[in-house]
Amino acid sequence: MDAAEDADEGWRFEDVALVCIYSLPDDPLLKISSHTLASSNFSAEFVVVRVKSIKSVVGMIPHRLTRPSGAVEDRFFLMEKPGLDISQLGIPYSVYQEEEEQDLDTE
Repeated sequence: MDAAEDADEGWRFEDVALVCIYSLPDDPLLKISSHTLASSNFSAEFVVVRVKSIKSVVGMIPHRLTRPSGAVEDRFFLMEKPGLDISQLGIPYSVYQEEEEQDLDTE
């Protein structure tokens, strides 16, 4: 066995995810909105975590916030469970039917 084969035996694959870090939600804004708008800043920091340690997935949606003082900020708001068939909203199911099936529906 040569040195290259020994080096290959030391490799181990892990299921990992690259996670973006955001600031804690803006507390005054959270209170004013009755805890309905969790608005954060992007910190440009990333962390690698094991996939099995992930407990939930959220979406961070960009939005432009105008504060009562008039200051405008680019922020992100938290959206829980972004994968609940949002891709299907507003799309009629008929687009998924074959042309022949649509003809049968109209007869």
